[in-house]
Amino acid sequence: MTSEQLAEMLKLQDKFNQVVNPAWKDAYYPFHQAICVEAAEAMEHYGYKWWKSGESNLEQTKMELVDIFHFGLSMMALAPDVRECPLSGVHQHLRKMIHAASADFPYFDMAEFTKACECVGMSSAELYKLYMMKNVLNKFRQDNGYKTGTYIKNWGEDYPEDNVYLEHLFSERQDWTFDKLYQQLKAKYESLKSYV
Repeated sequence: MTSEQLAEMLKLQDKFNQVVNPAWKDAYYPFHQAICVEAAEAMEHYGYKWWKSGESNLEQTKMELVDIFHFGLSMMALAPDVRECPLSGVHQHLRKMIHAASADFPYFDMAEFTKACECVGMSSAELYKLYMMKNVLNKFRQDNGYKTGTYIKNWGEDYPEDNVYLEHLFSERQDWTFDKLYQQLKAKYESLKSYV
């Protein structure tokens, strides 16, 4: 990922965090705990139960990694000095991220995060795309009643969830900007509300 993309994502994360709480930088949120939970969810989707057969869901694992990145960006915005954990598969990298995020002085281990993404076949371009998708959707949800429970998550027969509609938009084209994607979601959501 380019330094410009990272700077853009840091800026977008700050904007989103301000939607949740304008004073988020002073709230001392436990981003390291959120990373631990999301990493556990990633392990659940990737598969770790040696005593039970099952298949890995790489796409959902990637989305959990994107969720981790949201909290990691938040940590980086608060403490921009990214330290690398000296401590390889996806499980080892996730464990190292948990270790870093739950240390006495928590930090986001960007190197281990990048290695975990590589283990599941997620390029920096795909991370950027998926992050943009999820960031727009998170902002849209917050703006439309997600906190109060009034948000409509089911977007019709063809799109049982809002994120399925978002995936549809990205299947049609890849070069979305934040604002254009947000407007597409808004137009679709307005048409849904007229039927409810």
